[in-house]
Amino acid sequence: MASHTGVLPAWIPTSLRLPGWAIGMLVEAVEKMRMATGGPCREVLGAAGLSLATFHRWTARLGHQEPFVQTPGPKKEVPLDLDTLLAEVREMKHRRHRSFGTTALYEAHREEISRRDLQGL
Repeated sequence: MASHTGVLPAWIPTSLRLPGWAIGMLVEAVEKMRMATGGPCREVLGAAGLSLATFHRWTARLGHQEPFVQTPGPKKEVPLDLDTLLAEVREMKHRRHRSFGTTALYEAHREEISRRDLQGL
C-alpha cells in the first residue's frame, strides 16, 4: 500500500481490515521506511496510522507463518450446506429490521456457521 514515493499514506485507519497480502506489503513498507529514516518504529507507524500493538501482532504472526487476520472464536466442525442455508434465508419473511426469524435460523445451523457469517448473508 505504499505510494510511488515509498511513503505510506497517513489516511490508513488502524481499524481497516486488510487482506493478508496487503498486510504483508504494509509490514514490509514500514520496515523499509524505518530502515531508510532511522527513526523509531513508533514514529513510522504513527505516520502510517497504525498502532504499535497491531504492527507487533502482525510481525509475530509473520514470524510464526500464521495468517495475519484470524477470525475469533472456535472453528465450526460440521460442513456448511450453503445452498440449503441460502434457500432458507430467501424464504425468510423480512420485516422492518429484516431480522424476523434469524434466531431460529441460527439455532438450526449453529454447528455449521457463526452468527457473524450468518449476518453477512
